[in-house]
Amino acid sequence: MNLEKWKRIAAICEILGSFLFFLLILIAMFFYPGGTMDNPSSPGYYFWGNTISDLGRIISHNGAFNIISMVLFTIGIAALALLSIPLYIVFPKIFSASKFESISARVGSLLGYIATIGWIGVLFFPADISNDIHWIFAYLIYIAFFFSGFFYTISLFLNKKISKTYAIIFTIYCIIHFISLMIIIIGIPIARIYLVVGQKIAHISSLISYFILGYGLLKYKLN
Repeated sequence: MNLEKWKRIAAICEILGSFLFFLLILIAMFFYPGGTMDNPSSPGYYFWGNTISDLGRIISHNGAFNIISMVLFTIGIAALALLSIPLYIVFPKIFSASKFESISARVGSLLGYIATIGWIGVLFFPADISNDIHWIFAYLIYIAFFFSGFFYTISLFLNKKISKTYAIIFTIYCIIHFISLMIIIIGIPIARIYLVVGQKIAHISSLISYFILGYGLLKYKLN
């Protein structure tokens, strides 16, 4: 199979993975029984009080079984993590016109693989089973995604064929993602809402950016 076909497969997988994650997480929110860490009696999923990881709990904060949301959460994350792998494989092969461009693409993909390990860790260690280990993997995802996006941005700027629109989009994404990380890190000692808000900003910005990148690669012709 030639590189053009691999690129197309990787782009479709990235678009599909981002879409499935968004859809399944959204549905999971509707099935979440209820409760937040600060208020176990709150009904349903509270967007400004529940983390996304709450959807992966076996037992929700109100003490009810959370099987439906947990299954949807697991499938959504697995889809996003696994369907992103083709992009990590193909990206360095596409962005290899210069040495610096190639190195940046390779480092970005390596960090993407590290983020995938983080996703797997989050699935194997739900927050209600092993909270500390769960959050170690969660922070691994956020940090790896930020730096992966940073190095991909460099490659996108250096490449002379693909539209600079995607480089600009990824620059904005990196800025937003960095701000969200600061909100999480600085805000956690103040109030849990900073963690919740920062987390959602990071996820939404990355989903949109990688969905657009997948679309851009789908349109991009190597020859």
